[in-house]
Amino acid sequence: MNKNIVSVIGLGFVGFPTACILADKENYFKVIGIDKNIKKIKKEKIYPFLKKSNLFEDKALNNICQRAIKKNKIYFTDDIKHIQKSNVVIVCINFDFKINKLKKLRELKSFFNNLAKFLKKKSMILIETTLPPGTCDKIILPTIKSALKKRKIKITDIYFGYAFERVMPGKFYAKSITENFKCFAGMNKLSGIKCKMFLKKYINHKKYPLFQFDNILDCETAKILENSYRAINIAFIDEWTKFSFNNNVNLNQIIDAIKVRKSHNNIMRPGLGVGGYCLTKDPEFINFSVKQIFKKKPSFPITNYSMKINRNMIFSSLEFIKNKVKSLKNKKILILGAAYKDNVSDTRESPSITLLKELSRYKIQPVLHDPITNTNDNDKHGILNYLPKFEKFDLVLFCVKHDFYNKISLKKFKKKPIYFDLNCVLDKKQINFLLKNNFKIEVLGGK
Repeated sequence: MNKNIVSVIGLGFVGFPTACILADKENYFKVIGIDKNIKKIKKEKIYPFLKKSNLFEDKALNNICQRAIKKNKIYFTDDIKHIQKSNVVIVCINFDFKINKLKKLRELKSFFNNLAKFLKKKSMILIETTLPPGTCDKIILPTIKSALKKRKIKITDIYFGYAFERVMPGKFYAKSITENFKCFAGMNKLSGIKCKMFLKKYINHKKYPLFQFDNILDCETAKILENSYRAINIAFIDEWTKFSFNNNVNLNQIIDAIKVRKSHNNIMRPGLGVGGYCLTKDPEFINFSVKQIFKKKPSFPITNYSMKINRNMIFSSLEFIKNKVKSLKNKKILILGAAYKDNVSDTRESPSITLLKELSRYKIQPVLHDPITNTNDNDKHGILNYLPKFEKFDLVLFCVKHDFYNKISLKKFKKKPIYFDLNCVLDKKQINFLLKNNFKIEVLGGK
């Protein structure tokens, strides 16, 4: 079996693990990892693996990365010229598109214009970056076509595909790449075939069949719609959460009753709103798409309003806390959980971080704890990995549903602080213990 030389451009949350997974394929892939910030990446990711450090919550991914790097199966560089050696070029660079800001669009055009200068004939570009619908057809492909024309190469002399990522950091990080329902599309029939052939080499397609779209526009739209759907569902329960604490309604009990019906068992629970890199921005991409790419007036009132609701949920939660304690003045507060979701170390767009900043406006210096965040985030946000004693605080806020918090010994709970469960973190055993022993416990959405 001949080796495929694959270049992965952008070594972030998607690109780095993808590059290592490909490189770990024994006697098959040779990988070139490309990133403009390669010095930082070597320091934070590559060098630690040479020392057998665990950077991810997923043990399998740690082992994969260690093997790939130590066996020199992957070469790292900041020079895009190395794609000249590649049969496949995977693009994992993030572009954040704001509706009235065209800087990122110019950066995108510049990037693909430069990339096309070094593409060889019969190579394939596979984009995994989340993009506003229409970006590939109306922006990227014309840019590549123009750059290739200067080299007397036709656009049909290369293969082009789009396959959006569904990467989920956490305990199953690696599996979210190799064992997921991968969606893709090619710019033409032959590109679609080539994309499918490549994806089959590292995706467990027998268990998780590949889904091929008829065209790239549909594939781009699918990613934005998927994330918008989830954001809207979160916003929906956010609205009802605010109603519940303003009117003393036990929303959690109501949801228990609703979930009895199988057709309704996917209803969300009360929480702090949306966090993470994708859901906080991707739904807004459709506005950029309609206005800047298709040159029409955007009209997505439900999607847009849901984004507003989710952003404001932190302030609603803060209002909930203030209503229960009357005053935050001179209060010592412990925030439990700094990541944007349960059982991951990622703090990007974390509601807890936003809550920390808002509480600081009251001249309070809350203590932030998380059992699994990494050193860089700990230094940046002042996060503690060790659990302080609860009795030192007036308020203890449970914000992230880490398994760690469900396993806290009941003996650690003391009567002095008021406990707030803001994200359905505590289980029934813990809540019942607190209630039975006359602890002060407030649950967002009702006990």
